[in-house]
Amino acid sequence: MAAWNDKPLPGALELYFNTTGLNNLWQTAVPIGAYFGLDGAVFNSTLEDDSWFYTFILNNVTIVQANGFTEKILDYDEGTNNFHVRVAGINLETLVNAEFKALNVIPFVSTAVNVTNMTVDFKVAA
Repeated sequence: MAAWNDKPLPGALELYFNTTGLNNLWQTAVPIGAYFGLDGAVFNSTLEDDSWFYTFILNNVTIVQANGFTEKILDYDEGTNNFHVRVAGINLETLVNAEFKALNVIPFVSTAVNVTNMTVDFKVAA
């Protein structure tokens, strides 16, 4: 296997992106990735919480549809090795298999939760 400073091997591919190129790629990849990665995904859980006041059990969450994604930002912080990532305007339609009992006599079973205009914002440090 070649080291990073060796000459490229036949068939090798090297890509260099500036921030604008990465941001353009990000604009396309986020909605496509969400469609194939989140739509119809089931996340199982073993979350249970119990006290004298309430009982909560979360069995699983199914994402029926993820859409929106009105703001998609991938920026380089000048002078650092950090990237700022922001995805906003996320709308999630979910089916939630959960049980909640208040005072152990008032039952509530959740079947659907819709999240509107959610924002995910974080920095990636190298």
